[in-house]
Amino acid sequence: MRDTVAGADPGSPAVGALDRIITQLGTLEANLATAESAIGGDAASIDETHAKVTDSINQARAGLHDSLSTYNDQLKGELASLANSLQKVGADTETLAGSLKDTADSLGASTDSLAANLVTAEVSLRKTAETLRTAESQLAQARDDLQHALDTGDIDEVRRIIGDNPAAIAQFLAAPTHLERHAVYPMADNGSAMSPFYTSLALWIGAIFMVALMSVPVSPARQAALTKKFGRAPRPGELYLGRYGVFCLLGLAQALIVGLGNVFFLGVECEHFWLYLAACCLASVVFTNLVYTLTVSFGNIGKALAIIGLVLQLAGAGGLMPVQMLSAPLFQEIYPWLPFAHSMPALEGAMAGIYGDQYLVQMGLLAAILVPSLILGLVLRRPVIRLNDWVLRKLGETKFL
Repeated sequence: MRDTVAGADPGSPAVGALDRIITQLGTLEANLATAESAIGGDAASIDETHAKVTDSINQARAGLHDSLSTYNDQLKGELASLANSLQKVGADTETLAGSLKDTADSLGASTDSLAANLVTAEVSLRKTAETLRTAESQLAQARDDLQHALDTGDIDEVRRIIGDNPAAIAQFLAAPTHLERHAVYPMADNGSAMSPFYTSLALWIGAIFMVALMSVPVSPARQAALTKKFGRAPRPGELYLGRYGVFCLLGLAQALIVGLGNVFFLGVECEHFWLYLAACCLASVVFTNLVYTLTVSFGNIGKALAIIGLVLQLAGAGGLMPVQMLSAPLFQEIYPWLPFAHSMPALEGAMAGIYGDQYLVQMGLLAAILVPSLILGLVLRRPVIRLNDWVLRKLGETKFL
C-alpha cells in the first residue's frame, strides 16, 4: 500500500503515515517473538510481555486510523480536484471543437473564389475538429473512470488512470493544445516591421518642419515682380501651385533620403526596392500637400491642425497597436481616412511581399487624399482665407491676442 500511494503522489502525507505503521508493525513482530520465547518463563514475565504486545497492537490500530483519516482528509480531496480539472478540460475541449467546426463551416460557405483558395484550410480544420472530438471522448471516459475509482477508494485504479508521470499530466492540464505558426510574408525582424510606421511619421514631421521654417504665402514683393514680368497679376491657383512646387521638391528629396537610408544604412528588409521608393515619394507628396494646404488656408491654425493630425495618427493608424484592439471607438471610425493607414500597408507590401493588388489599392487610396486637399487649395481657399482673416480681426478687437 505504501509503494502504491508513493507512486501516485510521492509528496502525499499518507506516505509518512504508512511508514510509521510499518515501523510499528515491525515492533509488534519483535514483541510477539519475545512473547513466544517467554512462554515457558514465569507468570510475571508473561504478563509483562502481554502488556507490551497489547500496547503495540493499540499503537498499530491508532496508526491505521490516522492513515485512513489522512486519506479521507487530504489525498481523496486532491484526487477529486484532479477529476474536476479533467472534467473542465473535457468541457473546454468540447467548446474548442465546436468553434473550430463553425469556422470550417463558415469557410466552406464563402464565395467560390475564396473557397478555391482555402479548400486545404477547410479540410485541415475539419480534421482538427474531429481529432478534438476524439480527445473530448477520451477525456470524458478518463474523468468517469477516475471518479468511479475515487468513489470506491481503489488506489490501484487511480494510479492506472493518472499513470507513472504526474508531471506529464500537469503539463497537459496547463496546455492541452499546441499551436503551429505559419508566417505569411514574414518580416526579418521587429525593426523592419516597425519601419513603415516610423517612415511615415518622419515624412509627416518633415512636412511640418517645412511650413515652420519657410514662408508659405508668396510675399507681396514677389507677386509685384511676377506681375511686372508677365504683364498681369498671378492668379491664386498659380500662386498656390507655384509655391507648393518648392515644398514638393523638398518632400521628394526627403523621401529619397529616408528610403535610401532605411535600405542601405539601417538595413531594413526590402523585397521590391523601386516600389518601396515610389511609396516613400508618394507618401511625402501627399503629406507635404496636406500640411501646406492647411497652412496656406488657415495660417497658424492650419499648422496646429497638422500637429493634431499627427497625434491622431500616432494613436489611431495602427502603427504601434492594431486599431481593432484600441478601446476608443473614435479611432476605429476615423482609421480609413488617415493617411498613415494607407502609406504603411504600401510600404509593408514593398518590403515583405505584395499580395494580389494590395500595393496598387493602397497607393491609389493614398493618392486619392490629394483630391480634397487640392480642392481646398484651389477652389475653397479664397473663402476660407476671408473667413480666417475675419476671425483674426475679431480676435484682435478683443485686445487679448
